Amino acid sequence: MRNTDVPSLSTENERTSNTRSFRTASLPLLLTMAAGLLPVAGCNHGHSADVVATVNGHAIMQADLEKAYKLQLGDAAQQQQQPSQEQADSLRLNLLRELIDEEIVEQRAAKMNLTATNEEVDAKLAEMKAPYTEEQFQERLKASNQTIDDVKHSLRRSLTINKLLNKEINSKITVTDADVASLLQPAQGRVQSA
Repeated sequence: MRNTDVPSLSTENERTSNTRSFRTASLPLLLTMAAGLLPVAGCNHGHSADVVATVNGHAIMQADLEKAYKLQLGDAAQQQQQPSQEQADSLRLNLLRELIDEEIVEQRAAKMNLTATNEEVDAKLAEMKAPYTEEQFQERLKASNQTIDDVKHSLRRSLTINKLLNKEINSKITVTDADVASLLQPAQGRVQSA
């Protein structure tokens, strides 16, 4: 599993590609963990038109979807390579599904008291900023069209998801020396017989 502790301030394509890889690799896991919450996730007609979905009463706003959409487009938008309307709609639907899945996982983490603390977020932010001067860091933020609040939100989400995954999955995985030996044994036999 990829380490998602610290969102990168590198190019948006790298960041969204890494995020996509994490989401793709963990989607079945996330859906399994969220199965208990799915029946109560859905649309709530009591919210304004700016709400595109609700998950257990928490609104996912149109502005959040559009921000994710613009981040996903990255360089293509700068090069004037706009997707067709059908492609744009499909991308938005996929991003909305990801936002819903992330919200479900965050709610599960909160229910288990695994939400990242302000101190953890600040420590990771300091770690991210360490290689840069304050001016360089601000330039990188500006280049990636992010604010410090955006970065903190991403950090909190990543740290929270990692805590949940560690608690629910990683802590339950054990690999013994015998397991490793049994995996290596057939490979060694093929090498010797060749």
